[in-house]
Amino acid sequence: MFAPDDTCRTSQGSPAFQPPEVANGLESFSGFKLDIWAAGVTLYNITTGLYPFEADNIYKLFECIGKGEFTMPSDVDSNLENLLRGMLKRDSSERLSLQDIRQHNWVRKKHPALGEYVPMPPLQDGDPYRSMSVVPYLEDLHCPESGSLIDEDDTVTDTLCVPDAEEPHDVESPESTQVLKKKKSKKKGSFVSLLPHSCIHGNK
Repeated sequence: MFAPDDTCRTSQGSPAFQPPEVANGLESFSGFKLDIWAAGVTLYNITTGLYPFEADNIYKLFECIGKGEFTMPSDVDSNLENLLRGMLKRDSSERLSLQDIRQHNWVRKKHPALGEYVPMPPLQDGDPYRSMSVVPYLEDLHCPESGSLIDEDDTVTDTLCVPDAEEPHDVESPESTQVLKKKKSKKKGSFVSLLPHSCIHGNK
């Protein structure tokens, strides 16, 4: 029923998101590393509005992808560039792992809001699977109530909670994903997570 490892022999999806191992015609490749590459292309597109590899047709596109050479826009900050280049390594064995990405400085950083917060409306019949989705994490990162807090010493502290999961296939229970449940500590202006998450604190 389950494969012994993540070895894949076929690939699906848009050509622009295929990794060099697929573009170069390898018969087998790592599914996890393929996903890291595709996520890197997605992040590149979201943050720059461009694709790292583009061409007039699929043959030229795969030739570009196979070489693994791409340019980075000049306005991309150094942390993001480091992350993208780590995810888009031509050699799949050198690509960042999921744990590497989760602990990367750009991912851990509390990014400033670029627009007004628009809350997601709740479903009328409830949403029992909401806590098992990415939504609570996005709300914890971006909703106004979870922004940077000023402590009594006027130090702005950013807090980003990352679930404790060492293995790629670890599945968290609904209780462990409810990162929005917080309470104020006795110290004014700080919050303490109620649930077992690894909280990363950074002072600016």
